[in-house]
Amino acid sequence: MRIPIIEKRKVIAIKRRDGRLRYLLTLPKEYAASLRAEGVETVYVICNRALVALPANTATEEDLIAFLKVHPELEKLLTKNS
Repeated sequence: MRIPIIEKRKVIAIKRRDGRLRYLLTLPKEYAASLRAEGVETVYVICNRALVALPANTATEEDLIAFLKVHPELEKLLTKNS
């Protein structure tokens, strides 16, 4: 079993020329490098009360919904109303 990387990441706000804000969140360098090495250039982002990013070329949106349904703890974390 691989131990997950746990890091704090800053959400970066960049003001666009038209005055609107754009928000950025970077991936850990090692994770991004391993994705690129496998030919993965996009990720699915699942978010509500939590944020999860999964490689987009290994699953469909339907697969992700099915995954959440069989992992109720993760679904609860993402849909918590607090």
